[in-house]
Amino acid sequence: MERSAAPVEPSGLSEAEVAARVQHGYNELPSSKGRSVFATALDVVREPMFLLLSRSNLTTEPSGTHRETNAHACIKASGL
Repeated sequence: MERSAAPVEPSGLSEAEVAARVQHGYNELPSSKGRSVFATALDVVREPMFLLLSRSNLTTEPSGTHRETNAHACIKASGL
């Protein structure tokens, strides 16, 4: 038994429905205010991963393993 589906024509809103919906405004979020560089930097410094990498960099520096220290510094600088 084979079913044949009739093609359905796509239909959008009528002109009256569009006019009624436009009265409520467009479907978008209000833009947020720009943040200062200081506020952004403060948020970065408070990140747990940044604190972990900073601490590991301070811990490995006195031990003389500069290769790992430089790798940690590169990771921090790249923002990963």
